[in-house]
Amino acid sequence: MKVRPLPILVTSVAIFGAIFGCLQLVTAAPAPLFRPVLKDIRSQLPKDMVIRLPAFVPNADIKGVNTYARVRGYQSEYGGGFFAVDFASVPDCSATFCNMGNIFVMRDNPKDETSGLSEDYRNAKPINLKSGIRGFYFYARSGSAGYRHHVFWKQNGLFFEVQSRALSKQQVINMAISMAQESPIRSAR
Repeated sequence: MKVRPLPILVTSVAIFGAIFGCLQLVTAAPAPLFRPVLKDIRSQLPKDMVIRLPAFVPNADIKGVNTYARVRGYQSEYGGGFFAVDFASVPDCSATFCNMGNIFVMRDNPKDETSGLSEDYRNAKPINLKSGIRGFYFYARSGSAGYRHHVFWKQNGLFFEVQSRALSKQQVINMAISMAQESPIRSAR
């Protein structure tokens, strides 16, 4: 029996294409604690912004920590404004004691040299989040919230930041890496 290479090649390419196409469609979902607020995020997110959520949020080995997400929504601070999602140890908590961290997206960089960059941001250490995306890490006091690990970066014309007082430096960096690699969540508006 004579083997015909062309039909085998076409069939192989078709199978590979189908598998590869399916793999491209599969993306990680945001961490489970964000699922209950995804609808709120999409409905409150300004239409000219996107947000990136990590696929995981470590629990810092403390029972109840990072169990709940709260959409703070759009705030007009920093001139250009920002959209925030908090993670906490108590549902619907807006108090400092239960807020374990925050995720922000901003149109304008409040840390820009022209707007009075704080010393903490000027001394931030560069880190690679993904190919072509460089972030910056620092550890500093955040008002009444105490000291927090911060990672911020620019991606697709927006500025993102994740910060936490309950997680380690590496855990916050890993969350930022996950956020930079995840598909953006878009507004439903």
